[in-house]
Amino acid sequence: MKGLLQIDCEFNKDNAIQKHIISKCCEYLIKNDSNPSLTILVNCKIEPNWKQFDHFLTGLYNAATKVAFELNLILLDVDIICLDFCGYDYDEQHDIYFTFTDSNLQKENVIRFEKPKLMNQTIEVFDTKDVEEYDNVALGGTFDYLHTGHKILLTMAIWICKKRLICGVTNFSSDRLLKKKYVEYMQSIDVRLEQVKKFLSKVKRHINLHVVPITDDFGPTKTDTDIQALVGSLETAKGCEIVNKVRNELGMNILDIYLVDCVSHDSIVNSNDFQGKLSSSEIREYVHSQHQKS
Repeated sequence: MKGLLQIDCEFNKDNAIQKHIISKCCEYLIKNDSNPSLTILVNCKIEPNWKQFDHFLTGLYNAATKVAFELNLILLDVDIICLDFCGYDYDEQHDIYFTFTDSNLQKENVIRFEKPKLMNQTIEVFDTKDVEEYDNVALGGTFDYLHTGHKILLTMAIWICKKRLICGVTNFSSDRLLKKKYVEYMQSIDVRLEQVKKFLSKVKRHINLHVVPITDDFGPTKTDTDIQALVGSLETAKGCEIVNKVRNELGMNILDIYLVDCVSHDSIVNSNDFQGKLSSSEIREYVHSQHQKS
């Protein structure tokens, strides 16, 4: 069952009402279908502030992820599209359309949830640095069972990209990849490449997507002199610094580095402890357990 929800948000607010509605939509889908998905169209003016957009996006995604884990369907597929910069009119067909009003009326394929009595509180801005837009942006990862953390990373990267986004997807030939937990349940490189391309195309159009398999920690960043910015997570910050060290040794330009927070099932993970972060390994363990039951 494919669901669609369109909501209005305020960029510098907590958006508690909107998070509540997202949770209710996910709960409805999970309880009524074994393979549900939800696309959320967000109508909001996105300000050029990296940390604030990271927190904004994480808050909305976590509203869905928390319900998925509570109801034991962690493969719930949720995509968030920001209408402010997606670059196209979204017109994909869905099985069910969600709206929220002051009534609790159900009619045909439209589900209306009661509007909760919650107030939008102003959130604290931890980093007021304005972001730049770059012609060429790079990032990399395994992107196995594309989850909330991946989607936030990819969205943030394509948000600051004007022309070309280079995304390296780790291939099985990587020794590090073969050491991951439950590697036998890892998706094929072709599936992961396609997942990344499909999601990025949905989030923002008119960008040249260069999604390629890589077998080391560098990929195109070691050879492409046109790259200007590198997007990673707090957990991969040291790796980003190594990329710049290698580029400097090769006489290449140094990249501007942007980092997103790591996320757990329902919150942002402390920057000094990544043990609770949402991971593909956890999802592969879930897939393993489902296979054991069947």
